[in-house]
Amino acid sequence: MVFIVLLGGYLHARANAEGNHIWPAFLIWGLDRAFRGIRILIYNIGYVKKGSPEQYGHLEALSPHFVRLTLQRPTYMHWRPGQNVYLTIPSVSGVFLEAHPFTISTIDTPLDVTGGESNDEDQIGKEGSVSGPDTDSKTLTFLIRVRSGFTKRLLHAFSQTPEMKVILDGPYGSPPSLRDFETVVLIAGGSGVSFTLSLFLDLIHRAKQGTTDCQKVIFIWAIRDASDITLISDTLLTVVANPPSRIAIDIRIHVTASNTERLKNSEDGSDEENKADYMTSDAINLPGINIANGRPDLTRLVREETAKAIGAISFNGTTASPPTRIH
Repeated sequence: MVFIVLLGGYLHARANAEGNHIWPAFLIWGLDRAFRGIRILIYNIGYVKKGSPEQYGHLEALSPHFVRLTLQRPTYMHWRPGQNVYLTIPSVSGVFLEAHPFTISTIDTPLDVTGGESNDEDQIGKEGSVSGPDTDSKTLTFLIRVRSGFTKRLLHAFSQTPEMKVILDGPYGSPPSLRDFETVVLIAGGSGVSFTLSLFLDLIHRAKQGTTDCQKVIFIWAIRDASDITLISDTLLTVVANPPSRIAIDIRIHVTASNTERLKNSEDGSDEENKADYMTSDAINLPGINIANGRPDLTRLVREETAKAIGAISFNGTTASPPTRIH
């Protein structure tokens, strides 16, 4: 598309003997494509290595609505919490090199889960092995909502084989830096939790390192079905079990579909595929995590937290603009 625009501009300018002014834009665009191609080659070198575990993604069908894709982190790849990458899966793609953007739910540093706070990075690196799939810095994890097209084919591919080769392009995006805010509120719905979860884990990591001013973090996740909690429940429980002492953690999960509505859908067959996975929010008990029915009252939340906040407060969501600093 950029090439077509530049070519059109060049042809138009050439008619007025101004074509030379367009060539620098061609040069910049060409350099950008070249650097991008080199980066893709470096990050995906394991794709062509025989027997290499790199670039082999492991797919898990967590529910009829969500899949989790995990793959080994490329050696030279680094990213910031909240960034995304373009994924190409040749065995699933409908067209050649079809790529789709997905947010990385893991962070680029190991998460200390021992409960102690230390500035010794070597020690923290040794303590970074955890059970939560989203707390391991050696892997890239993607939480993908199954809809139509590519994601539906991805779910179908799981029934054939859970292992598949993946090509990465990225990372991209300019996520907010939250280290200077005393209070941080993270709000997400559905698969948008990939964005807020990585920001959340980064704040926890920084709190244990002593490199953030954050004193309170509120993590809010709205989901339709209570069974979707399993997407990140292990990760959240890992954090809650060993929280940093210098930061207050408030995790709230809102199940938006009422039990009556879910039961009705199961009984009339409109939700047939989910009958076996039906779960009510009342039946879930996750220590340290507040689970409620209904949508979160965001207007009230903003009003209350702004009134109580001491210092700067940041509200961040999957569809929000860059964080606003409120004193």
